[in-house]
Amino acid sequence: MSGVRERWEAWSPAARIIAVLVGVLVVANIGAGFLDRVLGGGPSGPSSSSYATSSGGLAAYADLLGAQGTAVTRLRTPIDKAHLEPGSTLVVVDTQLPPEEQATVEDFVRQGGRLVAAGATTDGVVASLADARARWSDQGAEVLHPVGSQPEIAGVRRVEGAGEGSWSFVENGELSGGGNTVVFADDVDAGRVVAIADPSILSNDFLDRADNAAFAIAAAGPRNRPVVFAEYGHGYGHSSGLGAIPSRWQAMLIIATLAAVVAMWARGKRLGPADRDDTVRPPPRVAYVEAVAATIARAGDREEGVRPVRAEARALVLARAGLPADAVDDEVRRAGVATGVPAATVEAVLRPAMNDDDVVAVGRALASLEEDQRW
Repeated sequence: MSGVRERWEAWSPAARIIAVLVGVLVVANIGAGFLDRVLGGGPSGPSSSSYATSSGGLAAYADLLGAQGTAVTRLRTPIDKAHLEPGSTLVVVDTQLPPEEQATVEDFVRQGGRLVAAGATTDGVVASLADARARWSDQGAEVLHPVGSQPEIAGVRRVEGAGEGSWSFVENGELSGGGNTVVFADDVDAGRVVAIADPSILSNDFLDRADNAAFAIAAAGPRNRPVVFAEYGHGYGHSSGLGAIPSRWQAMLIIATLAAVVAMWARGKRLGPADRDDTVRPPPRVAYVEAVAATIARAGDREEGVRPVRAEARALVLARAGLPADAVDDEVRRAGVATGVPAATVEAVLRPAMNDDDVVAVGRALASLEEDQRW
């Protein structure tokens, strides 16, 4: 533990901040994912979507069909960009289809496809395919009973809904209440349309009531018929760029960006003039030696004054050449040059100080040898 603590304390403040931010984000994401798996997420999603677990969603309808052995898929692209098999059922709920998508749906039905259209916004495609007189009305009924003997209502006695709408001026009614036709169906060339004015009867909130589930299964057609839920109109597939990134990862990107900004700020150069350097430093070594040499020269006895400097310089040459202290001058000259000491430096160390220049030369030689020794 002590080693970890030492490494932590060795980090800069910026590095510690970044590490803490990233750690908090990772722990939060792991914890949220764990709780979501253990406890399950709360009801969510847009109404009428087969992804939605909210009261108005159709997730339970999709699950019910899947449990019956029906192949269920969600279409997240525009209908006119998808390939719909004529042997499948398309479920469109509370979605206003643009002209190009409506034309694709009409071709799909006429070629043998089955359409379950629910909600006020589907009245255009319903009128175009099933009954040109069909008009959606907000006059609905909460309790519905079967009318006639069409296949979608076989075995159905009672269906409940929120009373959110009905169809006017239509024939072939299947479910009605209070004089209002809520569901009707019609064959269109090789296909069939089931029009549901009140989509709540398929929703999570009502699917388990009365005979709603039985009607919902029958509306989708035989069990071996694949069912496709149109989801593009509910917002799925629209997101691109950053909008398509899950919210948790968006939070991670924001925190990571913040950490990067902190790191750049901590390591970057700050604005403003450079700090004044008031540190008093010793004079350069050469200048110091020259000053000592000049002082010795002024003393009069050059050789006596320069003797300690010469002895120090000679000792450095001997140490570098590996010679004993009693080596003669010729040996020192040869060995010094052989080990890379300039001949002028060796000569300045060995010859007597006859004038001021000789004294200065000894000081410079010592400074040069000491500098070489440091490197």
